[in-house]
Amino acid sequence: MITPSQFIFNDYSISAEKFLGRHTLGLTLGYKPSTKSGGEISGGTGLFGDYEDQNMWNGLYDAVTIGLNSKYYFGKENRFFGDFCLFYRNWWFENKYAKYDNDEGYRFDGLRTEEQNVYGLKLLVGYSTFILKGNSNSLIIDFYAGIGLRNKSLWFRTYDGLVYETHYDFYNERRNHFSIGPQAGFKIGYQRMKKQ
Repeated sequence: MITPSQFIFNDYSISAEKFLGRHTLGLTLGYKPSTKSGGEISGGTGLFGDYEDQNMWNGLYDAVTIGLNSKYYFGKENRFFGDFCLFYRNWWFENKYAKYDNDEGYRFDGLRTEEQNVYGLKLLVGYSTFILKGNSNSLIIDFYAGIGLRNKSLWFRTYDGLVYETHYDFYNERRNHFSIGPQAGFKIGYQRMKKQ
């Protein structure tokens, strides 16, 4: 399965699942390539301007993702499901000029190296529908919604630049950032059933 809405962010992932009765076990692998060699980072401002929450809009980052999930289907037709997902994502860029300015919060301007390690959990409910359903091969769409929790371990280094209003030859930052938020979307995929 793929998640088409992630293509907007230049983020590409593929998931594979194995049915075990009413359960599935799945693996997701993803990659988001960098689209900028340097420059200004745009995103939210004010209360919505936490730099740690701007990753998807930040073209300086590369990212890789690995995730594991398990679904449980309810009902006779195996359409409604609950989905438990664990994932790890690594974001990074090295020695790129970067500028970020949130008037009410964090800001910097200088040569930067950054790394973020994200550990996450998603608790989802959803519905599967089929298109072009055949005896053993089908196209499937999963619609889902739920909640996501993320803990980020951040390491930012600024060389010869400003952090807030102060100039540093070298400024090292390490911290953790926890967030919780809604999840919603859909996946499109191919399903192959063994003939009985």
